[in-house]
Amino acid sequence: MVKVKVVYMNGKETEYDVDYPKAYIAKIMDSENDLMPERKAVKEIYASSKLIAEFIGSELRLVEPKPKKTAGMGRYKGHTVPTHDDRMPNIKDKAKAEEDWNEYQAEILHAQKMIKENIWVMDHTGGNIEITYS
Repeated sequence: MVKVKVVYMNGKETEYDVDYPKAYIAKIMDSENDLMPERKAVKEIYASSKLIAEFIGSELRLVEPKPKKTAGMGRYKGHTVPTHDDRMPNIKDKAKAEEDWNEYQAEILHAQKMIKENIWVMDHTGGNIEITYS
């Protein structure tokens, strides 16, 4: 359960224990944003003591998360260096894509060869169908 706190324009606060905080907050935002400007009451929404949405201009908007600070890495401070594991999926994906492309090209060449040599046979009977004439 996550504690969701709603702060109203008049200073009143309510807290709820919620199983699905994203859906709950989205519903509050949709309901508030559909109201006429003079009827809007929600000022801020918090989840686990973290500001999620606030009233900006004439509507409730999600708050942009602050960028995470990373541990210093000398002159590359703030940047992350990809690890070997980060690069592997890309290499595997490229190899699989190339393998699939080569297999596709081989199938096309085989089909073209069969058509050219007139050994292409098509079954127009629809399988094992018995035809009786009366």
